[in-house]
Amino acid sequence: MPKEAAPAFVRSIIWSHTGDFVSNAATVSADFNANTLATIAGGAGGFIPGFVCYIEKLRFHVGTEDFVGGGGTLTFELRRDTSTGTALASLTIPLASALRGAVLEASVSAANGAAARINDTDKLFLVRLATGTAFTTARGTFSVLARQRLQARI
Repeated sequence: MPKEAAPAFVRSIIWSHTGDFVSNAATVSADFNANTLATIAGGAGGFIPGFVCYIEKLRFHVGTEDFVGGGGTLTFELRRDTSTGTALASLTIPLASALRGAVLEASVSAANGAAARINDTDKLFLVRLATGTAFTTARGTFSVLARQRLQARI
């Protein structure tokens, strides 16, 4: 791996997943209402960024259609190492049509600053907690924002 150059950082989206909150979806990757702690990012193996970076935020870009369901919320956590590992960020999504087109985000807490530094082989998982109410219909895109040092030319 190239040597890191200092001091500048570059911010970018390192993972993105568009999906539906549909109760009868055939696969976990397309169904954000899936089982408790169902892994979305990378399946059972998690998502491996493959480079050193610092996780900053978990974002959800709400689609342009109304959310439909019984009301309430869904909570998702971005976790490190395993689907039950350290929760870096927690994002609660309310059932509200007024959110169409909005961007909801949760920053990594200061307490998890050290855990937010991801190495070449660390894994990330996006999991849905058991709390909340399943949505009948909704669409949106999750993304993970990170910062990375520039790579020096050798």
